[in-house]
Amino acid sequence: MALILHIETATKICSVALSEKGNILQVISEEGEGFIHGERLSILIDLVMKNGNRDFKELQAVSISIGPGSYTGLRIGLSTVKGLVFALKCPIIALDTLEILAKSHANKGNIISMIDARRMEVYAFGIDGSKKSIFSSKPVILEAQTFSVFEPFLCIGDGALKTKEIWSGRAINYDDDFRLDASLQCKISYEKYLKKEFSSPEHLVPNYLKDFQLNKS
Repeated sequence: MALILHIETATKICSVALSEKGNILQVISEEGEGFIHGERLSILIDLVMKNGNRDFKELQAVSISIGPGSYTGLRIGLSTVKGLVFALKCPIIALDTLEILAKSHANKGNIISMIDARRMEVYAFGIDGSKKSIFSSKPVILEAQTFSVFEPFLCIGDGALKTKEIWSGRAINYDDDFRLDASLQCKISYEKYLKKEFSSPEHLVPNYLKDFQLNKS
């Protein structure tokens, strides 16, 4: 059956989805001025299960976007998921947030996904038209010619907004309507479920990407 619950809390969007065999059944996403995950995540989980007419005991796995992203959101999301899987005795599927975003888009060329960090900093990840990684998730200080070697490319994610002015005139496209939510996890997590690529809840931690030094190239 492969009934999987999906949790997305890496940004200000608090999102929960339910899928079966990689096909989405339910999704609910909310966004506030600040981070609403602490108040809303458990409520959204209950709503998704109720709207899908499914019992928690039917879940065969829970997937979680583990970052990079908001420290607060990632911490709340992972602690909630750990509580669920311990109670239900089902596995965790851990997913890279930027990889979810990039690999879920239908664009046929290079894609660079970005999550806003601070000032002119982002977390970024890139793939080519075959969905193969051209660089792994990393922190980046944005400059006028950053990632020029990968042009032309599509830029997506909330970090992409801060590039439009400094990258004007370059061979870069944007999809401002393509937003991060839990439904993007469905197919990727199902593939990992079939391969039994699970994570240990005792040792799984958010991927903050915080232990680094940012240097201009």
